Amino acid sequence: MPETIEVCPECGDHRIAERVTKTPAYRCDICQHRFAEPAERERHVSGEVHPDAMFGEGAYAELKAALRRTLAAGNRYARARLIEEYAEELSSQQIGQLLTDWGVDDGLVSIYLKNSAKTLYLIEIDGGIGGDGREVVVDD
Repeated sequence: MPETIEVCPECGDHRIAERVTKTPAYRCDICQHRFAEPAERERHVSGEVHPDAMFGEGAYAELKAALRRTLAAGNRYARARLIEEYAEELSSQQIGQLLTDWGVDDGLVSIYLKNSAKTLYLIEIDGGIGGDGREVVVDD
């Protein structure tokens, strides 16, 4: 039987925190949703579960297309929120999870800067060349 973990009922991420002095009792570290009880899902093991199983058929292909459109717009460095502007269905939370869980391992991106607020990705899909080839840092 697959192992289950507690997750945010809004975005499905496992990074949730139980709050001792506030209600509702839980807060998601990713989407900031506050909730009384976490949802449960099967644990994802990177490399064993395809990302489409998490966010629906075609999610990973959409991520790749959004990365290519982001590059074509002249942005080689981007946060998930900027990439979301070039995606059709994926949210910035889903994009961030896909990039962190699979995109780094697959060579689509590397993590350029990680801090407590947001991760800045270096887009490396197709060699990181897009649009006019400029490397632009965009802060959202």
